[in-house]
Amino acid sequence: MSKSLAVDVSVRQKGKWNSKSQLIPLTVGLIGHRKLPAQELEGIVAEFDEFVAGLLGSLQHTPILLLTSLAEGADRIALSSRFRDSLTICAVLPFELEDYRNDFEDAESLQDFEESLNSVDQYVEPFARGTMSAQRNLDYRECANWISERSNILVAVWNGKYNDEPGGTSDTINYRTEKNENAGSLETLNKNIFHILGSNDDQGINEDCACPFHKSSQDEFAPDISLLESFNESISIEIRKTDTNDISSNLFDSMASAAKKKYLYASRTVLIFGLVALNLLNVTQISNSKICFLATIFTFLLTFYFWRRSVRLNLKAKYEGFRMIAEVLRIQSWWTQMGIGIRLIDHPHTKIDSDAGIRRIADNLISSNELQFLIRPSEIKEKKSFIEIHRNAKLWLTEQMDYLGGNSSKKGAIRANSNSAHKFELLSKIFIGVTIGLFVLSQTIQLREQDFSSYVFFMLYTMLIPVSLSISAGSIAYIQLMGFKEISSRFESSFRVIQRGLMQLEEIDQSIDIEKIFDIVEEVGVESYCESIYWYKINKSKELRPL
Repeated sequence: MSKSLAVDVSVRQKGKWNSKSQLIPLTVGLIGHRKLPAQELEGIVAEFDEFVAGLLGSLQHTPILLLTSLAEGADRIALSSRFRDSLTICAVLPFELEDYRNDFEDAESLQDFEESLNSVDQYVEPFARGTMSAQRNLDYRECANWISERSNILVAVWNGKYNDEPGGTSDTINYRTEKNENAGSLETLNKNIFHILGSNDDQGINEDCACPFHKSSQDEFAPDISLLESFNESISIEIRKTDTNDISSNLFDSMASAAKKKYLYASRTVLIFGLVALNLLNVTQISNSKICFLATIFTFLLTFYFWRRSVRLNLKAKYEGFRMIAEVLRIQSWWTQMGIGIRLIDHPHTKIDSDAGIRRIADNLISSNELQFLIRPSEIKEKKSFIEIHRNAKLWLTEQMDYLGGNSSKKGAIRANSNSAHKFELLSKIFIGVTIGLFVLSQTIQLREQDFSSYVFFMLYTMLIPVSLSISAGSIAYIQLMGFKEISSRFESSFRVIQRGLMQLEEIDQSIDIEKIFDIVEEVGVESYCESIYWYKINKSKELRPL
């Protein structure tokens, strides 16, 4: 990392992640060999600190959450880091705590583990099995892969030698590279592992290690870190304004709405001013008028200003990104309440070519929410009855239908989308009529050859007709830009799926397995998520460009 180790950690400590944190953490996984030689530890910790320093230099609002299984050796180097107080360390135990204690061979080793466990900020037991497993290596593999899948960056203290040992460091690295498309990882295959060379007992290290993960550069992570930091900066501002206690879809909805208003205003303005400028340019070429020339320059400058403002503020990315995360949170929250243990973004039917950065943000949120739930193992919820599950499912589907179709108190998304399309269609028709009327008027004035005809004719052709024509053309272009027709088709498809789900719910009785209800809710959730991705894709393909 190119950043200096002299990072102001006092600033970082203010953003530490905890079970009630509202911010989205950058998640770092830590794996490595258990039997690190004592003489190598100082150098390994120093290289880890250099890596952390680079992250801290780029993050002002984003907390760093470090996941480790807390075995001997590499798993504990973060506890010795000079930036320990800037990290939230969560121990992910491969077994239940009492079971895990049996894996430490002697009293000294066990005491070291207990001290390490007391030093971390929190621990979770995602693999509580009730009975001891006979295949401990496979259990360690499951834990290491679990950490890998939830980590944006995986730090591996590894000797650079591959072997076939299940649950070993090279086994986890192989898993991450092979399953990269399913991991909450950063960018491309070679940019999501930070390799620190370290020996494995007496096996030494591969001095000629040339793996693509060794000495990764901070610049490789920069785009993803910047995206996460941008989200957390917006969240911090919104939290100060609303004083909310939890990250929720409403928070992201409000962010999306604010960004959407600015983006729509900018897009309409750019379209209209751009077309006015083009029309004035045409008139300038015909008339050779200095006034028209100055008006053309002025409108081109206005067009560029509004376009540049939209691009500089990154309104498009914020609007679509906040909206996508709001949808993911909303559906995942309902699934969790229903007892459906599926990660929405890993669902086989949602493998759509959406923006990788947005997917990672959503993945981080779901992972951190999952950890928040696991941190409080004492809060064991009672198993819901069939009636309660059925009632909750019906409530959720009804809310989905109200969102699309509306009800007596609010206008649904289908109607709102249709009204917007009709409004701009009507606007375009009105100004087409105005343009035709102004043109006929200009011809009439010219035929009558009145004294003021040249001035009126000049004004009509240089100002009124171009403006009227530009508003009409801009409205038509805006309809195409926003994809109203495509969205209407997608909304209606989603509406039919919800209607079918409600009908199926009405036919279910207690003699049918509860899983049938889960299947219905899952189908509607996937359809809703796919609709959001579809909206995102067609809008992304029609980004605002300078005319």
